[in-house]
Amino acid sequence: MTTGKADVPSNAAAVPLAVTVAKACELSGFGPTSIWAFLKDGRLKAVRVPGVRRTLVSYESLARLLSPQSDAPLPRKRGRPNKQVSDLRRYLDELSNRSLRKAAP
Repeated sequence: MTTGKADVPSNAAAVPLAVTVAKACELSGFGPTSIWAFLKDGRLKAVRVPGVRRTLVSYESLARLLSPQSDAPLPRKRGRPNKQVSDLRRYLDELSNRSLRKAAP
């Protein structure tokens, strides 16, 4: 006997499509600042609901981020590139040599 409904696995009803940022924090153990950073850099996908001023996190992207072998994209590099330690040492040596030359009569 069929009920007219599509055959859906019973566990599919338990998996939400999206969760709030607070629920994502609870599920993942990350803080809200980290969740917002992951949304910004693309590691998590935001779901917008028209007419509602709330940002939801795609449950699929959250599960992908938390999986042991995450396929989530790496965050993009922001800001100034770090200088190598050797470059910094060379720069400090040059500064100290300049100050020694100025101090000598």
